[in-house]
Amino acid sequence: PWLFRKEYSTIDRILSSNPSTHYADRRHPEEFASTFLIKMMRGGWSVPRRNNVFTGREEELDQIHSRLTTQRTDQDLQSCIEMLEVAGMGGVGKTQICTEYCYRYYPSYYGLVIWLSAQSAERVAACYRQLISDTTGMDVQDKDTDEVVAEVKARLYQSKVPWLLVFDNLEDRSLLEKIVP
Repeated sequence: PWLFRKEYSTIDRILSSNPSTHYADRRHPEEFASTFLIKMMRGGWSVPRRNNVFTGREEELDQIHSRLTTQRTDQDLQSCIEMLEVAGMGGVGKTQICTEYCYRYYPSYYGLVIWLSAQSAERVAACYRQLISDTTGMDVQDKDTDEVVAEVKARLYQSKVPWLLVFDNLEDRSLLEKIVP
């Protein structure tokens, strides 16, 4: 399916004309890329569905992109991790802005986007376990949380593509020291 990305409109027209096809259930590859993630650590994992009526916020999206993609001149700093906090009162659209950012810049800028629910340490650990299970097929139920976190960190460090890791609803900033690669 990845090879036919330019032909989506033609494929959609053919699928919608055939009554036996469940056209409404059809998804493009970016929406179910876990098998691609397994082999190449590329794709998107757990990113919320895009809001099709999202409008505005261009300035905020540009600021986020500028902040996260500032070109480094020092060779030693090119491998550093940029962190950005999107903060505000509940209900102002932080998650919507971040979701839109993910869709706008994957796959043109980021080869891998991972979205984690981060309301608590337990929730992050559960997301990391699910991520490793989905992307490697590894059974992690019996593994210690520190081992699972170390495995995710190692895989991200070894990734050959730029990646974006989103921690949604992070309340305890001290968690970042333990969970961010």
